[in-house]
Amino acid sequence: MELYYNLPYLDRKLKHGFGFGFNYIAQKELDVRTVGNQQGFINSDTIPYAGKYLSRQLSFSARYFYRPRLKVRHVLNFTLTSTRIDSAVTVWNPHYLENERRSIVYPQLTYTLNYTDVDYVSYPLRGIIFETSLTRRGIDRDMNLWLLSTRLVRSWPLGRKLWFGFENINVLKGPLSQPFYNQTLIGYGDVYIRGLDRYVIDGTAGMVLRNTLFRELVNVNIPIRGSVSHDHIPLRVFATAFSDYGYAYNRDFTANSLVNRGLYTAGIGLDIVTFYDLSFKFDYGFNQLGQNGLFLHIRNDF
Repeated sequence: MELYYNLPYLDRKLKHGFGFGFNYIAQKELDVRTVGNQQGFINSDTIPYAGKYLSRQLSFSARYFYRPRLKVRHVLNFTLTSTRIDSAVTVWNPHYLENERRSIVYPQLTYTLNYTDVDYVSYPLRGIIFETSLTRRGIDRDMNLWLLSTRLVRSWPLGRKLWFGFENINVLKGPLSQPFYNQTLIGYGDVYIRGLDRYVIDGTAGMVLRNTLFRELVNVNIPIRGSVSHDHIPLRVFATAFSDYGYAYNRDFTANSLVNRGLYTAGIGLDIVTFYDLSFKFDYGFNQLGQNGLFLHIRNDF
């Protein structure tokens, strides 16, 4: 259950804004460890000694936006989080939280700088996006994390209906030794490697580089009759060829084979871009493990 409110433009010059919100999460199924490079879930319904919920989390947040220029935005976000886990979680992974704790309350402060100068934010074919953020999570030994991350998207045309683009993501956490709770890295959210989609790689430092060649196949507008809000549906279809590289450093959890080694993949795909900033990505990837497969991503980003 969550509720958020954002007012990004508070003043007449559209430079200042704010937001706030809260969320409450109660989980009967929880990812408590990584086994065989995949998330290891346990479910309270199948564990006799577990309570009804394996994890409960409540958080409150407040944000301040500052946009001095059209393409630049600063965001300062403060969050206060309370997390409690069931004893069954510590049985399966004593290092899920620091010092085998079962509950913790911690503040988090994040500063983010974003620069955007592209033709289309959700699917850029020309221009640059740069974002960097610095996070401080916790104030004592029970939760002690510094997190620095950067993201760079760059794309440009090569010829008629042909483009090339890359996306580079870098993450550094300190100290390098962290509990499992702070180890998520590659395979979570937008930080993924095509061709290794079914895997997760935990760590405290790492990078991902995604390279893509785009060839436009279709660019049409489908008319709609009787609609008040839209008179047509824009539809663009791209054939893609890609090669990705990644690396995740992990000092504490080294049993999984994909940590502390270079990761590389390649493949081809088909992207469908339409209204509401929606893109459907069908990728057929090959990885260094000799595996291949077809994966679908529904995303609003490059």
